[in-house]
Amino acid sequence: MALLYKYQKGETFKQPTVYVSDKVERSYYHPVEKTMHLSPKDAKDKEIVAHEYIHYLQDISGDMHAPVNGPVKVPTIPMTDEASAYYYNRKGLEAQDRIDYIKGIKEFRFVPDDVIYDKEVDNMMYDEPSTIEGSAYKRQKNVADEHPGFQDFYNNFIKRK
Repeated sequence: MALLYKYQKGETFKQPTVYVSDKVERSYYHPVEKTMHLSPKDAKDKEIVAHEYIHYLQDISGDMHAPVNGPVKVPTIPMTDEASAYYYNRKGLEAQDRIDYIKGIKEFRFVPDDVIYDKEVDNMMYDEPSTIEGSAYKRQKNVADEHPGFQDFYNNFIKRK
């Protein structure tokens, strides 16, 4: 990821806003708002914070978008959920590809997509470095332990809590 390299070499850019809330069951990065949403438990886990931070870097470098039928203009706020999902579509497209593959197996063709996603695809995507989740997962420990830009962000984030 070129941004991690640029960041290590001293290039700076705006940091994401971080929200910690008991209402967050599973931490996530919101690309439209450029915000990280963390549960209190996850906010204490440096690797989880690094994972969501990597999603932020993926977003600002354009990696959260997979072109469909040619280039698409970046949507601006306010926008509909459909416009947001259409542009920030990489995870959804990757998940649907895996769901379709599994449904191609005769025994699974009538299993609902959400069941396949929850039981198999969600975890599968973290194991595959070619996916947006796998790419972040593969890098999170390295970034959490060694990346100076993340260290500064994390230390400042911890001080604000």
